[in-house]
Amino acid sequence: MRNILLTLLFFGCVDIVAASQDLDFIAARKAFEAGSSKKLAIKIPRLRGHILESYGDYYQRSGSFLLAIKVVFSLIGYVANG
Repeated sequence: MRNILLTLLFFGCVDIVAASQDLDFIAARKAFEAGSSKKLAIKIPRLRGHILESYGDYYQRSGSFLLAIKVVFSLIGYVANG
């Protein structure tokens, strides 16, 4: 009986941690969609070990790539306008 209770307690704790990480993933996705790199940088480390961790890495890399594209296009516009 004691082993059953300990098992249930363990799985209850695991569910709480997983739910917390799910909320962090949702917050990271919203930060990515809003273009907020600061909020995204805060949420990404919290996704370590989560099944959707690779999406967090994708969001972070895509945000950096999109920023680089914006910089390049602004430089092209600057040079074209002389």
